[in-house]
Amino acid sequence: MNPSEYLKSMSQRERASFAKKIGTTLGYLNLIRSGYRRLGPSLAKKFVLETGGEVSLEEARPDIWCGSSESSRVAHKERCDQPAVADGGKDR
Repeated sequence: MNPSEYLKSMSQRERASFAKKIGTTLGYLNLIRSGYRRLGPSLAKKFVLETGGEVSLEEARPDIWCGSSESSRVAHKERCDQPAVADGGKDR
C-alpha cells in the first residue's frame, strides 16, 4: 500500500494524530494523500515505522529504496527499471 492509499483509509482525526506522531502537519499529509507531494526520505522512514509495516520503504519512496529486498525487486521490477524523475523540490 502506498502512502496516499494509507492516508485515504484514515479519518481526518486519525490523520491529525498520525501527523503529530511522525512530526509533520496535517496539511502536509493531506498534500501527500492527494498526490501533490511525496514523503522526504527521513519522513518516509518515520511514516513506515508508524504504520507498523502496512507501508514499506519501497512503497513510500520506490525512487530511493526500490529493490532493497528480494521480494520488492520481483514485485516492483518494472518501476525499479524506470529512471528516476526529478520532482522539482516537492519532498520534505
